[in-house]
Amino acid sequence: MSPLNKKLLRNIHELKVQLLAIVLVMAAGISFFIILFGVIDSLHLTKSTYYERYQFANVFASLKRAPNSVRYRIESIEGVSAIETRVVFGVTLQMPNMNEPASGKIISYDENQLLNNLYLHAGRWLFPKEEEAV
Repeated sequence: MSPLNKKLLRNIHELKVQLLAIVLVMAAGISFFIILFGVIDSLHLTKSTYYERYQFANVFASLKRAPNSVRYRIESIEGVSAIETRVVFGVTLQMPNMNEPASGKIISYDENQLLNNLYLHAGRWLFPKEEEAV
């Protein structure tokens, strides 16, 4: 063994605590890097699964007073696989437990809709010809 290698081993032995700290910091950094990419992949998978399961639209367009013929022109665009029209308007709601009025959005609902399916977390679905429901 050469004298330089002996000196190197002696220095490593003298600095073993510092060397251990460096190795642990590097291991923590590599672990963080691996976990970060795992989380990113998981988020992408969750998003694509949600979009697929509930048929979430990729593009939205707002029009005012557009004739139904516009729907067929949009359907003819290459890459458009489905299109649905809705009536949407904003409302102001007076809530008893709020100091200021709440703003809301009313969106028409079609029982046979293909896009943007709803996820019911609590409560019940709306029923046709129901007078009032919030």
